[in-house]
Amino acid sequence: MKIEIIKNNDRFLALKQDWDQLFELGNYSSFQSFSFNYHSWHIELSKDIRNQLAITVVKKKDEVVAFFPFYVDVKKHLRFINDIHADSCDCISSEKIDIQQLFSYLKAEMVF
Repeated sequence: MKIEIIKNNDRFLALKQDWDQLFELGNYSSFQSFSFNYHSWHIELSKDIRNQLAITVVKKKDEVVAFFPFYVDVKKHLRFINDIHADSCDCISSEKIDIQQLFSYLKAEMVF
């Protein structure tokens, strides 16, 4: 399993095709779509430059298997992009993910 953290807007936008393909494979809500998360980030959260984008991408053998739409807020808390702006927020994933491994990676790679 390979984990990558996307921290800038251009890289976030570049995820659209892979995100949309993974989204189509599952039974997800519109709140988990690329468009909803991307626009929520730009409209609500990126206004405060102290918020840091932290989209987490999980790959297996160079294939994207999960997206976690995270950001780090001004208090250095890891949060879902839509945790207070929508009725629902969650990852999308085609495989089971070891959350402990994911959070260990995030803790090591991010400045909280």
